[in-house]
Amino acid sequence: MADPADTSSNGLGSGRSPGGPPGGRAGAKQPKEHIAELKSLVVGYAKQETIDPLKSLKRYLLFGLAGSVALSFGVFLLLLGVLRMLQAYGPMHDSRGAWSLVPYAGTAIVAVLTVVAAATGIKKDHRRSQTQ
Repeated sequence: MADPADTSSNGLGSGRSPGGPPGGRAGAKQPKEHIAELKSLVVGYAKQETIDPLKSLKRYLLFGLAGSVALSFGVFLLLLGVLRMLQAYGPMHDSRGAWSLVPYAGTAIVAVLTVVAAATGIKKDHRRSQTQ
Protein backbone atom coordinates (compact mmCIF):
# COMPACT_ATOMS: atom_id res chain seq x y z
CA MET A 1 0.00 0.00 0.00
CA ALA A 2 1.31 3.44 -0.94
CA ASP A 3 2.19 6.00 1.68
CA PRO A 4 -0.35 8.90 1.59
CA ALA A 5 2.39 11.42 2.38
CA ASP A 6 4.40 10.35 -0.66
CA THR A 7 3.48 12.67 -3.54
CA SER A 8 6.25 11.68 -5.89
CA SER A 9 4.19 8.94 -7.54
CA ASN A 10 1.48 11.32 -8.74
CA GLY A 11 3.76 14.19 -9.69
CA LEU A 12 2.41 16.68 -7.15
CA GLY A 13 5.68 17.01 -5.33
CA SER A 14 7.77 17.58 -8.45
CA GLY A 15 6.54 21.10 -9.24
CA ARG A 16 4.50 20.08 -12.26
CA SER A 17 0.98 18.93 -12.77
CA PRO A 18 0.27 15.27 -13.40
CA GLY A 19 0.61 14.42 -17.02
CA GLY A 20 1.57 17.97 -17.99
CA PRO A 21 4.80 19.40 -19.33
CA PRO A 22 7.58 20.36 -16.93
CA GLY A 23 7.51 23.96 -15.81
CA GLY A 24 4.32 24.02 -13.75
CA ARG A 25 1.96 25.79 -16.24
CA ALA A 26 0.28 22.89 -17.94
CA GLY A 27 -2.55 23.84 -20.24
CA ALA A 28 -1.93 27.59 -20.12
CA LYS A 29 -4.24 29.22 -22.63
CA GLN A 30 -3.91 32.36 -24.61
CA PRO A 31 -6.52 35.10 -24.08
CA LYS A 32 -8.00 34.38 -27.52
CA GLU A 33 -8.61 30.78 -26.48
CA HIS A 34 -10.33 31.95 -23.27
CA ILE A 35 -12.58 34.27 -25.26
CA ALA A 36 -13.43 31.54 -27.77
CA GLU A 37 -14.22 29.12 -24.94
CA LEU A 38 -16.35 31.72 -23.17
CA LYS A 39 -18.23 32.44 -26.39
CA SER A 40 -18.91 28.74 -27.00
CA LEU A 41 -20.10 28.32 -23.40
CA VAL A 42 -22.46 31.30 -23.64
CA VAL A 43 -23.84 30.17 -27.00
CA GLY A 44 -24.31 26.62 -25.71
CA TYR A 45 -26.05 27.88 -22.58
CA ALA A 46 -28.35 30.15 -24.60
CA LYS A 47 -29.30 27.26 -26.88
CA GLN A 48 -29.88 24.99 -23.91
CA GLU A 49 -32.12 27.46 -22.10
CA THR A 50 -34.06 28.94 -25.03
CA ILE A 51 -34.04 26.92 -28.23
CA ASP A 52 -34.20 23.41 -26.76
CA PRO A 53 -37.28 24.13 -24.56
CA LEU A 54 -39.00 25.76 -27.55
CA LYS A 55 -38.33 22.67 -29.66
CA SER A 56 -39.90 20.43 -27.03
CA LEU A 57 -42.82 22.84 -26.64
CA LYS A 58 -43.50 22.67 -30.38
CA ARG A 59 -44.85 19.13 -30.08
CA TYR A 60 -47.37 20.11 -27.42
CA LEU A 61 -48.46 23.14 -29.44
CA LEU A 62 -48.99 21.02 -32.55
CA PHE A 63 -51.09 18.47 -30.65
CA GLY A 64 -53.09 21.28 -29.03
CA LEU A 65 -53.71 22.94 -32.38
CA ALA A 66 -54.75 19.67 -34.00
CA GLY A 67 -57.08 18.92 -31.08
CA SER A 68 -58.68 22.34 -31.19
CA VAL A 69 -59.26 22.08 -34.95
CA ALA A 70 -60.82 18.63 -34.56
CA LEU A 71 -63.00 19.78 -31.65
CA SER A 72 -64.12 22.89 -33.54
CA PHE A 73 -65.03 20.80 -36.59
CA GLY A 74 -66.99 18.39 -34.39
CA VAL A 75 -68.92 21.22 -32.73
CA PHE A 76 -69.65 22.69 -36.16
CA LEU A 77 -71.07 19.37 -37.35
CA LEU A 78 -73.18 19.04 -34.20
CA LEU A 79 -74.58 22.55 -34.69
CA LEU A 80 -75.32 21.75 -38.31
CA GLY A 81 -77.19 18.66 -37.10
CA VAL A 82 -79.17 20.78 -34.63
CA LEU A 83 -80.09 23.17 -37.45
CA ARG A 84 -81.24 20.36 -39.73
CA MET A 85 -83.22 18.79 -36.87
CA LEU A 86 -84.98 22.08 -36.14
CA GLN A 87 -85.70 22.61 -39.82
CA ALA A 88 -87.11 19.11 -40.31
CA TYR A 89 -88.89 18.37 -37.03
CA GLY A 90 -89.44 21.73 -35.36
CA PRO A 91 -92.78 23.47 -34.99
CA MET A 92 -91.96 25.75 -37.92
CA HIS A 93 -90.88 23.09 -40.43
CA ASP A 94 -93.48 24.11 -43.05
CA SER A 95 -93.30 27.84 -42.47
CA ARG A 96 -92.26 30.41 -45.01
CA GLY A 97 -91.15 33.99 -44.68
CA ALA A 98 -89.77 35.44 -41.44
CA TRP A 99 -90.62 32.33 -39.40
CA SER A 100 -88.10 30.33 -41.38
CA LEU A 101 -85.39 32.10 -39.34
CA VAL A 102 -86.49 30.42 -36.10
CA PRO A 103 -84.33 27.26 -36.63
CA TYR A 104 -81.31 29.48 -37.29
CA ALA A 105 -81.99 31.48 -34.13
CA GLY A 106 -82.36 28.25 -32.17
CA THR A 107 -79.05 27.00 -33.52
CA ALA A 108 -77.38 30.32 -32.65
CA ILE A 109 -78.71 30.04 -29.09
CA VAL A 110 -77.32 26.50 -28.79
CA ALA A 111 -73.96 27.74 -30.13
CA VAL A 112 -73.84 30.59 -27.60
CA LEU A 113 -74.72 28.21 -24.76
CA THR A 114 -71.92 25.88 -25.91
CA VAL A 115 -69.40 28.74 -25.85
CA VAL A 116 -70.60 29.88 -22.41
CA ALA A 117 -70.33 26.33 -21.04
CA ALA A 118 -66.80 25.97 -22.40
CA ALA A 119 -65.71 29.36 -21.03
CA THR A 120 -67.20 28.57 -17.61
CA GLY A 121 -65.38 25.24 -17.53
CA ILE A 122 -62.09 26.86 -18.45
CA LYS A 123 -62.56 29.58 -15.84
CA LYS A 124 -63.37 27.04 -13.09
CA ASP A 125 -60.35 24.94 -14.04
CA HIS A 126 -58.15 28.05 -14.00
CA ARG A 127 -59.37 29.03 -10.54
CA ARG A 128 -58.87 25.48 -9.25
CA SER A 129 -55.27 25.40 -10.49
CA GLN A 130 -54.52 28.77 -8.84
CA THR A 131 -55.72 27.64 -5.40
CA GLN A 132 -53.55 24.54 -5.31
